[in-house]
Amino acid sequence: MEKITDYKLYDFLTLEDESIINDYLPILELLSPVTEILDPIHKSLGIVKVTPVRSLKFGEVFILRNLLTEGSGQSLIEAVGIVTKLPKETVLQFTIIPFYSIVNGIFTQLIEVDNMMQNELESEDEDIEMIEAQASERMSRFGIVNTIDNLAGGDILKWKAIQELPFMEVFTKLVMDKTKGDIMQDVRAIQERNRKNK
Repeated sequence: MEKITDYKLYDFLTLEDESIINDYLPILELLSPVTEILDPIHKSLGIVKVTPVRSLKFGEVFILRNLLTEGSGQSLIEAVGIVTKLPKETVLQFTIIPFYSIVNGIFTQLIEVDNMMQNELESEDEDIEMIEAQASERMSRFGIVNTIDNLAGGDILKWKAIQELPFMEVFTKLVMDKTKGDIMQDVRAIQERNRKNK
C-alpha cells in the first residue's frame, strides 16, 4: 500500500473489496489513542471530548467490554458513541483515522481497567470448599451480574441503580469490601490459631 486514504467511516465499512479493509486494519490498530477530536459534522463548533473509561458509569464500562469483544463495525460505532456521547449518525461521519484512534484508546483503557480489577479484586487465597463445589466456574456464566447482584444485596430492583453509578465509585467499594473480607479472614485465622495454642 503506497498511500493511506482517510476514508469516511461509512464508506470504509461498506467497501466491496475486503482486502483493502484487511490491509488497513493492522495499520489502524497502531494509531495513538486520543482524548479529544474535532466534531465530524460541526467542525467549526470545536472539540468533542473522549470520556475516559474510568469516568464512565459502571454499567457502561461492561457494555464497552462486550462491544469491543464482539468487534463488529456496528459494535465499534456503539462503543465510540458511548465515550464521545455522539449519536450513531454523527459517529458515522468520522473518518477512519480519528475513529480508530478513539477505538484504540478504548481498548487500551479497558486493558488497564481489567488489570486494575484483577490486581485489586482477585483473591490470593483459595477456599478449598469453594473449589470442591466448583462455585466460581458455575457462577462465571453470569459475569458482571454476580458483582451487581452482590452490591445490590440480592435485590434485583437495585441492579439498574448500581449500573448507573460512576465506575470508580463502584470499584472503590469493591476494593473496600475485599479488604474487609481479607481482614476478617485473617482475624478468623488468628483466632483459630490462638484456640489451638491454648
